[in-house]
Amino acid sequence: MSYYKRKNDEAGISTRNAVLAVLMAVVLFGGFMARDTLQAAFSEHKQSIDVTGEWLGIVTEDYDAQTRYEYRLNFEQNADGTITGYMNVQSTNRGDEIVATSMVTGTMSQDDLTFNETRVTYLEGVPASNWCMISVTLDHEVINGQETMTGSWMGIETPGVGSCAGIAGRVIVTREN
Repeated sequence: MSYYKRKNDEAGISTRNAVLAVLMAVVLFGGFMARDTLQAAFSEHKQSIDVTGEWLGIVTEDYDAQTRYEYRLNFEQNADGTITGYMNVQSTNRGDEIVATSMVTGTMSQDDLTFNETRVTYLEGVPASNWCMISVTLDHEVINGQETMTGSWMGIETPGVGSCAGIAGRVIVTREN
């Protein structure tokens, strides 16, 4: 028995392959477009975080897990992501009561806030020669509906004190409503 190919069979196969190729291209193109749209929407959301306002939190020291400072932070965020503001030590669980106010400057990039203490404007309860200024890096997130930033701090070169390198700790702050 012999089998012969008909001309119409070849045409049907190549038409079917062409239709499948076009459908595959449409699906792939649509997938890439949807991915790009989702990424753009996600990036836009991440860039829209504004940390302007009051934040309350706790700062701990890595070398002394028992020591805690309660802070109040006030930030003003500019359209370009730069941050200015101030930080107040409200209280501490140390034996000495420390009260301090410092100016801060930094940047907000997506959901990451980085700022440095730039100048101490008020200090009580500790000599200026013992006060180390800090650099802080925080990650913004919403936990149980509460805006929260968590991260770490490190001591930085401080005029009159010198290098505060090696001094570090943890930070957690929540937005004050």
